[in-house]
Amino acid sequence: MELTDKEQRHVNKSLRILEKHLSQNVFTIKSSEAAIDFLKLKIGMRENEVFSVLYLDQTFKLIEYQEVFYGTVNSTEVHPRIIAQQALKLNASAIILAHNHPSGVAAISENDKAVTQSIVEVMRLIDVAIIDHIIIAGNTSTSFAEAEIPLWIPKQDESP
Repeated sequence: MELTDKEQRHVNKSLRILEKHLSQNVFTIKSSEAAIDFLKLKIGMRENEVFSVLYLDQTFKLIEYQEVFYGTVNSTEVHPRIIAQQALKLNASAIILAHNHPSGVAAISENDKAVTQSIVEVMRLIDVAIIDHIIIAGNTSTSFAEAEIPLWIPKQDESP
């Protein structure tokens, strides 16, 4: 589905506003919907797969959005080590994983689950929570958290 010139101008304007807020570090991820809306604008209409990560501080303020891996029309090679290196470099407390499905189908594949599990194993070692893994397909999305697919969020210390 192609955007009209007018629609593309609106998308570009929205992205400029979001990026302004991002650069001022005032964008806080308060819900899956906020992340999904942002990601739809960033990667929803891409023709090839893009795997991105939202690196968050302990209050879920966005430290940095990065498009980490680029692929073909139906796959992307993802390296958990690179995501972990960036999380440590940025001193992130949590991350949200995201990628697009150019096919327009936001279904979670077995490969999506396997990649997520390998990232979970690495992030657990460095104590970085994985809040969600969101798949964007055009204007639709699927959230691992909402689908109740296991991620990793450390339990809060219960001592006073």
